[in-house]
Amino acid sequence: MPKINNNIIINNSEIYDDFFKDRGVDKIEHNSLGSIGLNFNQENYAYTNHVWRKGDTLIRLANTYYKDLSYWYVIGYFNKKPTDSMYELGETIKIPLNPDNIITLIRRR
Repeated sequence: MPKINNNIIINNSEIYDDFFKDRGVDKIEHNSLGSIGLNFNQENYAYTNHVWRKGDTLIRLANTYYKDLSYWYVIGYFNKKPTDSMYELGETIKIPLNPDNIITLIRRR
């Protein structure tokens, strides 16, 4: 069962044993997004628009806009769509200009 510690999820569930073994690890740690369906006003935060194109992923956009692919979850959280498969070609999404403001919002939840 995944454990949450300071917004970090530690997943060492036995259902992933083969996955862990293939990668030579015994657990995976990742950031917790909290609840995606939060009510916050995007207009209170500076952002730029981006049109989702073929080949786009949250990780690629984070690397392009922030030069840090680990901020992918900020874009997902801000748009209330945490996975790449939730976006459609041609869809306009919002990229927060200051990811630290959004991280602060996430941690307060």
